[in-house]
Parts: sequence; C-alpha cells; structure tokens
Amino acid sequence: MAGALGIGERTVNWHLERVFVKLGAGSRAEAVALAFELGIVRRPHDSQTSP
Repeated sequence: MAGALGIGERTVNWHLERVFVKLGAGSRAEAVALAFELGIVRRPHDSQTSP
C-alpha cells in the first residue's frame, strides 16, 4: 500500500492505528467488520459483479 501511495510503510501503519482507535477496533479484521456494520463501506450488489 505504501508503495502505491508513494509514502512510507510507517506512515501507513500510523494512519491505520488512528483508524483502529477511532473505530475502537483491535485488529484490521475487526476494523473492516465495524466499517461494514457502521455503513462506512458497502459491499457491491451481487448483480453488478455477476456476468
């Protein structure tokens, strides 16, 4: 991720930690689950991903 954004790995980790704190998450998996639960991110409709 850091390379794609042109920033350092420590910078990415720092921002991830801030997200975890704001969500009250202890791991990336928990942060993702909470983001879905809170409506921060949504799954695409199945019909859009099917041929």
